Amino acid sequence: MSLLSKTKPLFKRINFTSLTIVVSILLALLSLWYFNSQKIYYVGSDIYYYFSLSDSLNKFGYLSDLTRVPAWSLKTPQNGIVFLVNLLENTGMSKASIITQLPSLLFILYSFSFIPIYKITKLFKFNKSQTNLVALFYFSNWWIYRLQLLPSNDGFFNVLSFWFIYLVLENWLNRKKTLIPIFAIALISPHFRIHTFLILISLVIATYLSKKRKNLMKSLLIFATSYASLKLFFLTKYVNPFDKDIGNAGAQITGMFNRFFGESNRNFILPLLASFSKQIHLAIPSLFLTPLDRISPTLNWLYLPILFFPLYYFAKGIKDKKFTYLFLSLFISISFLFSLVTPYFSERHYAYTYIFVIILMVKFLYSKSVLRPFLYIYLF
Repeated sequence: MSLLSKTKPLFKRINFTSLTIVVSILLALLSLWYFNSQKIYYVGSDIYYYFSLSDSLNKFGYLSDLTRVPAWSLKTPQNGIVFLVNLLENTGMSKASIITQLPSLLFILYSFSFIPIYKITKLFKFNKSQTNLVALFYFSNWWIYRLQLLPSNDGFFNVLSFWFIYLVLENWLNRKKTLIPIFAIALISPHFRIHTFLILISLVIATYLSKKRKNLMKSLLIFATSYASLKLFFLTKYVNPFDKDIGNAGAQITGMFNRFFGESNRNFILPLLASFSKQIHLAIPSLFLTPLDRISPTLNWLYLPILFFPLYYFAKGIKDKKFTYLFLSLFISISFLFSLVTPYFSERHYAYTYIFVIILMVKFLYSKSVLRPFLYIYLF
């Protein structure tokens, strides 16, 4: 018997789902090891700012930035991680331990948060091969780990958004009783990132456009609950009386839009184009593969088709009145548009959309046999 004939039964017995799981675990653990061994938790982290707020909370009973003299007011309404840091410090953990061990907690949360992503692929009726592809994209992107594991608000917000989106889809589509955890996440999430409101705005619009009028009141109530949670926090004793206005997320967002559309900047097209160019040349390439500037900056425009998938499924969702397409495509698109008018253009501000862009990309490319090879080329 030839060696080839002996190996054929072996290949038949290979379970590629199990292989995907093994590869995903290895990639994840390798990324965690590299992150810790290179001490990346010290690079580009706001953890010392969070420590100063925690120290202020312990010393004065309210949040204030003690990294400056005199102490400054809060920079942002996003301070959820401060209370976690404060809790860990009060249980006896040193600041050094928090810096080095918090990434491991974020790693565990991110790993387990593939559960809602997996369930979302089932709602999209993905077969095993498609789900395996999504899993490999989820666990193999080093830059996502780089953003996810830094001790900051982002890592917690990202996993909260995954669970929130899944729970909403289950409730809206299958009428599962997930409203309690939905409202719980809506209460917590804006304290980690005001991008929560971009998801909630998308939820309201998608519910309306998909003619799910019975769910429209629920979506508005969830939005109101989330906004009230953030607003009421800034009326508590934990906030310096001089910082009350920073709790107005609406005012902050309005200020960002005035940066482009205000009276002082009537020609808003040029700033928008400049911001769009930065997104295409810096943020999107970093998030979805790597910037190609070393070869030629022009090559970064090859990432432009990434924006096609949410636009395509938004149009398809409008045509078919399909809530899943509308919801995912809307919060991806709105998050990108929001990034154009903010003072920052870092990919960290819409890293939570990465895996959902991948889901839409797999959905589209896998359905076209001619385009399917490009999906595997991109993955490997």
